[in-house]
Amino acid sequence: MKKLIAVAGLLAVCLVIVAKSHAYTPTSGTKIGGSKHDFTVSYVGANGNTTPAITQCSTCHEMHRPAKMAPLWGRQDPTATGWKVQSHDVVYDLTDPANSGKIAASDFVKARSGMCLSCHDGVTAISNGVTMAVGSKNFGRDLSENHMLGGERGATSGGVPVDPAILATHDQVLQADGVTVKYYMGCGSCHSMHDSKTNLKLVRNAALVTGPVCLNCHSTK
Repeated sequence: MKKLIAVAGLLAVCLVIVAKSHAYTPTSGTKIGGSKHDFTVSYVGANGNTTPAITQCSTCHEMHRPAKMAPLWGRQDPTATGWKVQSHDVVYDLTDPANSGKIAASDFVKARSGMCLSCHDGVTAISNGVTMAVGSKNFGRDLSENHMLGGERGATSGGVPVDPAILATHDQVLQADGVTVKYYMGCGSCHSMHDSKTNLKLVRNAALVTGPVCLNCHSTK
């Protein structure tokens, strides 16, 4: 009986996954189809697939043995060396342990930012040996001209707890105690891979509180 229940549960999960995968086909008018991350237009899937419904997701996601289980992430982390960020005109090397308040390079590439930079570092192959072309989309590893990446974000602002939905967009690092989480400014703080169909810059236009996405961090300005 227990085996039957387990099999039934597995089938239900599979049906949910299949339903969601069909929801992202190019013709459905959903978030991925037709967006900057609709790779059916530009790239063959990482596993060689050319079928649109599969290729659209397979450049980044993998059903079997994913590198990261939660998002079924199929790509490897970019290298943890050479990353530079800035804060108030001061450039920081994330590999330097003396950079208090900055995310460590090893955590940076494993977090949400690393998911973006596994393509946008201009070195890691997107799929089938193809790397991102030189230009504004290829950021490289010197991010010091970009918006204050890597800086720690407190869970409170002005004594008021920050909305958990906002904290969830930041790079997150679980501390050694296995309970405490530290939050850092990252690519996902302002951008979203999937919500890109109507915004060429992939900005999180619909702020989680009110107003433009800037106010998720700069609410006291």
